[in-house]
Amino acid sequence: MKQADMRSPGRRPLAVAALLAALLGGCTPVAGPGQNAADSASASIWRARNTMQVAPDPQRPNTAAVISRAQAGPSDFWCAAGDYAIRRLGASPTDRVYILRGQGPSPVSFGRSAVTFTTEPPPELADGPRPGPETGYGLSLDTPGFNLRAAQARGYCPDSLRKFGFGLRL
Repeated sequence: MKQADMRSPGRRPLAVAALLAALLGGCTPVAGPGQNAADSASASIWRARNTMQVAPDPQRPNTAAVISRAQAGPSDFWCAAGDYAIRRLGASPTDRVYILRGQGPSPVSFGRSAVTFTTEPPPELADGPRPGPETGYGLSLDTPGFNLRAAQARGYCPDSLRKFGFGLRL
């Protein structure tokens, strides 16, 4: 009997997978603005109650990037930001959470986007827009300075909605 040929269709996917694993094994996360790759790699990813990943910014206290996932909408990002502010940073529910950088490339996950939020905005963002009659009631992911109270942001989490009788399932 002949030994199986590497060009046979049954072996090709396995060989490609092995090659990709060897090539990608040493990859490190892409550094974001103001970070180097070592900072990005060592940043501890935190998972919000809605399963969104939150990456603290090691260069700026009380600031973190919420990393996108498939089918995530604005309420998912704000849920994660509010949950992170209250449960991880110890912010008061009445503290405000601000967009520092609108949706763009993730500082830690290559090929994904993220929104960077902070509870300590620079002075030029401190009086940023809020939902209301003048600006509308939509949730922004792009406007630096746009802000919500931490409890309001966390109120977009699915388990919060379940308490009010909206039988959502994850």
